[in-house]
Amino acid sequence: KKIQQKKKMGKKVALLFLIQHLKIVIGGEECLAEDEACDYYEHASHYDKVWGSDNLHFGYFPHLDEKTSIVLDHRQAATALTEKMMALGKVGPGTTVLDLGAGKGRACLEIAQLTNASCFGLDLTPANIKRANELKSQYPELSLRFEVGSFTNLPQSVLEFAPFDIVFSQVSFCHVHLQLDTIFTQVKRVMGPTSYLLVNDYLGSEDKYSDDTKKYVFQRLHFETLYSPSQWRKTADAAGLVLQQYFTLDKHLQRAYVDMAQEARNLNISSSDGTPLAFAYEKSAHAASLRQIGMNLALYSL
Repeated sequence: KKIQQKKKMGKKVALLFLIQHLKIVIGGEECLAEDEACDYYEHASHYDKVWGSDNLHFGYFPHLDEKTSIVLDHRQAATALTEKMMALGKVGPGTTVLDLGAGKGRACLEIAQLTNASCFGLDLTPANIKRANELKSQYPELSLRFEVGSFTNLPQSVLEFAPFDIVFSQVSFCHVHLQLDTIFTQVKRVMGPTSYLLVNDYLGSEDKYSDDTKKYVFQRLHFETLYSPSQWRKTADAAGLVLQQYFTLDKHLQRAYVDMAQEARNLNISSSDGTPLAFAYEKSAHAASLRQIGMNLALYSL
């Protein structure tokens, strides 16, 4: 009997492991089977409090690059990054945009509001898309569409709308850098001769990582690996994408973590492991200052 009970328990443990880590879809309510990124965002509760309502992205702080006395907070900087990307891609009325890793739809909403473009948002997490569709219902005059799906295997519903004028992404590819070549192959499927890939991504280091970076960046954010800037660009080159413009935004990533550390401290928020979130953000800011993590902005064509 004990042997039979152990066998049954083993089967239950194995089944629970599959459900937890693969997130098999039953009725479309669970995360897609990709990696731990979906599970992380499904259960992360601090973003609206610290990052700003419906925001899952970093930002651009003009005072770090330009002669201006205006210093934005992180919420404003997130919008400024979207505005900078739209200007870089020359997005305007009638432009069709595909947002890969659209989160809760904030960037798509801002794109449509700022430029009168059409935006199709794709995200792995059902809870994010549910919120995005709630935002869409509040702005029926805008051309918005949101669906659950993976950018490592674009769904047919996305392919049917191709080609898009702009394929857009903000800090999403980083969760699956080992599949970056696959992502770029998928991106090319929905681009045309005059299309652009406009991507902002989270990067790793050319050197070894400190223990703090491993703990407070990789483990906390469930990163299996992060490509260095040279690895990232080599992968894009190998995919046949043609680089038009490239920006290093490492100091903007650092500034964001510094600002959010203060916000998290004011709100007394802790990570899932009990570590004060402010402390984790301070360690992340330090990692950025050492160039162990970074951020880019790139414009590519076919």
